[in-house]
Amino acid sequence: MAFIFSAMVFMLSGILRAIIQFNIVIKMNERKTIDLEQGWDFMQKGITKLKNILEGLPEPQFSSEDYMMLYTTIYNMCTQKPPHDYSQQLYDKYRESFEEYITSTVSELISFFLCIKFITDL
Repeated sequence: MAFIFSAMVFMLSGILRAIIQFNIVIKMNERKTIDLEQGWDFMQKGITKLKNILEGLPEPQFSSEDYMMLYTTIYNMCTQKPPHDYSQQLYDKYRESFEEYITSTVSELISFFLCIKFITDL
């Protein structure tokens, strides 16, 4: 009797796994297209959060959920079928965003050190 019960549990768990995997495949094939503006807006919020953290501003750290949502959004946008594959556009916008940040941060530091040098030379 115990053998039959454990065999039924094993069979049911296999059926449940198959149903779950089938639903995941269906959901992956039915995932909603993310347009460039919507996805980039979401990414910019994450980039702004990262900049605030780097600058020591009061900003909570990225939670696992924040990270996974950003990762999933970017992944989905880069793997959508053409003409909705935005991998190059996202890369360009991301690069541009950080080039601007780095340039402004470095220029502020250079100005700061030039002021210190000027003051110490007096």
